[in-house]
Amino acid sequence: MKSVRYVQEEPANAGAWQWAKVHCASAVEEATGCQLQYVGRPALAAPAVGVSHLHKAQVERLYHFAFAE
Repeated sequence: MKSVRYVQEEPANAGAWQWAKVHCASAVEEATGCQLQYVGRPALAAPAVGVSHLHKAQVERLYHFAFAE
């Protein structure tokens, strides 16, 4: 099944995702028949995890979901 993914490294409450889900989701669904999916970090109070091994794990997970079939 095809999907359209919005990918960002910033947490869900940062970056452009908040704008994109409001302004782009309906256009993507109308044009492709797919829902716009968010791929990124969960909402966080800080811009970074603060622990390097957790940051690396989050980035690897992000890439995995961004390019998964």
